[in-house]
Amino acid sequence: SGPGSGTTYSNIGGGAGHAGLGGRGSPSGAHGGEHYDSYKSPAEMGSGGGRQHSGGASGGGAVHITASSRVENYGLISARGSNAHSSNCGGGSGGSIWVESPVLVATGMFDVSGGRGFSSGGGGGG
Repeated sequence: SGPGSGTTYSNIGGGAGHAGLGGRGSPSGAHGGEHYDSYKSPAEMGSGGGRQHSGGASGGGAVHITASSRVENYGLISARGSNAHSSNCGGGSGGSIWVESPVLVATGMFDVSGGRGFSSGGGGGG
């Protein structure tokens, strides 16, 4: 579910969209989800991939970090979408990470990738 949910057509799910469009389920007409949210201040969670009855992947979460002086990331901050776990289901879209700080030091990663579709299901957008 969610504003960028992938569609389901002929039992094949499209991937969910968020900042990018979700992938189309192949070879069906299951369209990937539309993009939504703000590029400058992303605050929305990811959406779920298209599915048959179950198995569509969940979207990523939403992380908002506000600091008055400095943020340091030497590891991984993630809001990835989940991979689909049933045949022909779509991947979930990545969520959002928004950092507000006068100084950002980052040798680590910020990851809002979409999840993989399963079998013919489309992949989720980031």
